[in-house]
Amino acid sequence: MKQILLVSLVLLLAVFLMPFIAMPDEPLLSGHAVVAEDGVPDVPGTTSSLEPPSPTPWNMGETPALPDKAPASSVSFDENTYVTVNISGVETELTLKEYLRGILAGETPASFPEEALKAQAVAARTFIMRKPDAVFCDDFAHCMAYSTNFDPRFDEAIAATDGEILVYDGEPILAVFFSTSSGKTENATDVWGGEYPYLVAVDSSGDEGAPRYIGTVTVMQDDFWKALGNLPRSDTPFGAINRSPSGGVLTIEISGTLIKGTEIRTLFGLNSTNFTVAMINGDIVFETKGFGHGVGMSQYGARAMALEGADYEQILTHYYTGARPERLEAAD
Repeated sequence: MKQILLVSLVLLLAVFLMPFIAMPDEPLLSGHAVVAEDGVPDVPGTTSSLEPPSPTPWNMGETPALPDKAPASSVSFDENTYVTVNISGVETELTLKEYLRGILAGETPASFPEEALKAQAVAARTFIMRKPDAVFCDDFAHCMAYSTNFDPRFDEAIAATDGEILVYDGEPILAVFFSTSSGKTENATDVWGGEYPYLVAVDSSGDEGAPRYIGTVTVMQDDFWKALGNLPRSDTPFGAINRSPSGGVLTIEISGTLIKGTEIRTLFGLNSTNFTVAMINGDIVFETKGFGHGVGMSQYGARAMALEGADYEQILTHYYTGARPERLEAAD
């Protein structure tokens, strides 16, 4: 009888103490997840000691997987897209990020405002993604300038706009750009011909402070006439000048012959087609306003807009009329 009573007391005591004895594989329920050395919660979602954990691998002695609610890290489009670039005569495969870094180093001063650098990154990326299978080069006259004079601010601008391009009617635009406007950009049709509805003339203020806003080129008469070929010499060679609405010279009459302003710019190395010309002390003197072809985004205009508080998308949609930003995603 005593033995039966003793056994009964032991069983009652065990039942009473059971809730206070933690099983070896049970997680601690202190109200907070237990954090391992790698920072991953061992018991995610365990926020109350009032409820027991549900039967999951965590409390069955199995190796836990990462919790479903942990955010997946985004995959960089720029780091996972490759392009071919002819650098110093050697075709080289680069990631888009690497190529963009070199373009920003070649095209834009690192001292430019952050939003202007972002705008440059998006414009350059768009230019590339219009024909991603092309072989690009480091010649600014043909593709875009390229330099290895990298700066951390370039990487920041690229990362902040990762995969972002400009589209018109669902297609990447021809996102051309240039250094300095003369106060207004040019219509693409006036410079190159063809119709690009997003490459139309817009106001561009603030370029006046650019280092090459005003330029002068002096050409000796012999060199001038030699460059023009068989045109007859004249002491008063210059006739009517036909200008675009933005001020660029479309055609100029020289010794009775109409010559395109773009051709004159190329022949005499002028900063832009917005020029005047006169014969002074026996020499031909050109004076220019602006620097570059004048179509698309003015880099110094973008700088001025950024300094006035515009963000990079406002800059881009100002210079590329009707275009809209779109972000490309890396392939899985």
